[in-house]
Amino acid sequence: MKKILVLLLLLALTVPAAAESVRLEGDGFDTPEEAALAFVDALNRADAGGMLSAFAMESFAAHADPILSLEHNSRFIYNSIYSIPYTDGFLRSLVTHARYGRIASDLLLSFGEYAVGMGMNTQSVSYPEVEALFVSSPLYDLKGHVEFVEWISPAAVTGGIAADPRWGGDAVVEAAYSGAEDLAELAAHLRINGNNAYLSLQCARYDGRWYLLGPGKAQQYMTESSLEAFLILPDDQEQQRLENTLAEDHAEETAQWDALRASDLGGSLWQLEALNAPGVALCGSPEDAQADGGGAGVYAEMRFFSVGGGIITVWAAPALQQALSMDDPTAHIRFSWNPSGISTEYTVAKRGKTFTFPNFRAFHDEDIALDLTDLSIRMDETSVVFTLQDGTEAVFRRQ
Repeated sequence: MKKILVLLLLLALTVPAAAESVRLEGDGFDTPEEAALAFVDALNRADAGGMLSAFAMESFAAHADPILSLEHNSRFIYNSIYSIPYTDGFLRSLVTHARYGRIASDLLLSFGEYAVGMGMNTQSVSYPEVEALFVSSPLYDLKGHVEFVEWISPAAVTGGIAADPRWGGDAVVEAAYSGAEDLAELAAHLRINGNNAYLSLQCARYDGRWYLLGPGKAQQYMTESSLEAFLILPDDQEQQRLENTLAEDHAEETAQWDALRASDLGGSLWQLEALNAPGVALCGSPEDAQADGGGAGVYAEMRFFSVGGGIITVWAAPALQQALSMDDPTAHIRFSWNPSGISTEYTVAKRGKTFTFPNFRAFHDEDIALDLTDLSIRMDETSVVFTLQDGTEAVFRRQ
């Protein structure tokens, strides 16, 4: 009997354990730059898996909120994996794999475009012609021929526009669906087989780790391509236009952009700690606020992102939803910020004229009916106090 037990034990030790699910993303990085350089290094190795593992896959699916994608686009896009509601593990797994495939497809299409060109996509082109074009492409046989040259400030790439207050607010609204703790944007100059190439990347932080998220907003200033390109090989005209832009003096805007990245406000979370609104009960969590069936419970958080934008998220009980004309239990208010604090409005100079806009705006008209005009703000290292026109005071405390 003892020998039989020993044999059974040895058999159990030699039987392979159940296969674990393959993780498509890596362990993340300490900084956005490290994530981008890992992508470049994998590109130089011609390692497709290494390139894709620098992107958020499982982390994205675990934190993303498709409802915010739908609200931003103001419509349901049936063929977008980011608009389809997914609330269970199976659907999130499908989104993870679909995202992996989509990014791989975008990169492959970029290779095809830079090799053959959109104008050659006709039936009159023979396969030998296409094959010859691929062989002559600057992306052909790139293994060992990818060189990182330098970082480029998105503020300089965009001709100073990235330092505009509107940029930060727009960036966080467009990427709010990602559920990221922080957002950053990078631009880099590369050389591939001796040719100029550029990366435009948006990065996201999840659980304290940085990943690549998708193409950066600066991409549209580098190329006229309609593709969502991470990797950009500009034609001669685009290269000249980019060089002209970078040669301009954008020292002030670049300094503003660098200050955003250096500020410890980026990625910080602030919780509503005190509210003096009559009849409104301050709750300790979103769940508590929404569970307050007969009352006017509320919970709110404010988050700053390193791209210069921020979001205040409000969760409200049914009675308060009705009072604020909210179309669902959650409302989002966007704003821009800079290292010196938060302003109530900002000005934009255009065509010799100056225009003033309110800094705080709801994501959309039906989100929340809250009068944010004549708002005053007091801010220090640990608290932000908002005072509305009617005297209502809301205090947010840094977590």
